[in-house]
Amino acid sequence: DDVRLIKTVFSHYRSVFKENPVGVHEEMIALLGGKNSQGITYLPKSHPALVNGKLHDRWGTPFYFHQLSDHAIEIRSAGPDGQHWNADDIIIR
Repeated sequence: DDVRLIKTVFSHYRSVFKENPVGVHEEMIALLGGKNSQGITYLPKSHPALVNGKLHDRWGTPFYFHQLSDHAIEIRSAGPDGQHWNADDIIIR
């Protein structure tokens, strides 16, 4: 559910700006946090999943965002084991 919620946040951003937020993780989170040309906050700075400018999954690991195109992104949670790139990862595109 967390990954789907993040996908929804990206979708709302894309509906306004006609592209996904671009940059490394912290830059993308800053754009979602209101540092965009319209000052729209999609993700408040006080959100409990934000730690040191990165958005973490429910197990405390930063999400991985992979830009596939201007309109497509892969969002990956490392899952319960906290390790990316194995069988328990939760992925949505």
